[in-house]
Amino acid sequence: MRFLRRATSARDQGTAAQQRAASHQDRALVVRLLARDEAAFVSLVRTEHESLVRLALVFVRNRATAEEVAQDTWSGVLAGLAGFEGRSSLRAWIFQICSNHAMRRSAREARSTPFSALGGPDEPAVDAGRFEADGH
Repeated sequence: MRFLRRATSARDQGTAAQQRAASHQDRALVVRLLARDEAAFVSLVRTEHESLVRLALVFVRNRATAEEVAQDTWSGVLAGLAGFEGRSSLRAWIFQICSNHAMRRSAREARSTPFSALGGPDEPAVDAGRFEADGH
């Protein structure tokens, strides 16, 4: 039993050390991003963009909309970066921004009807039976 406790304790210490290292890396990346380091931003986008699109696809209907959500996410990241407090990892913070954008976009899409659903060019926009003989 003592061995099991020691192993668990050592594992927990390893996890804590990894979290400290990750948060140090996050802080260093945030500093670079706030300094407008383009290479740091390009690297971050290359690393995370496709994952953001996949996350957005959980909420929205098609890939084009998911790509727009990911773009909105990157805009939100740049706009809110100065307010990043480091209470979570930078990646988790970015993914939360993406989730929020995707949920809002999904709700907005649910309230609207796509133009293509209104009928084709040869179909009347309104049923002719709704009109009187004189066209009113």
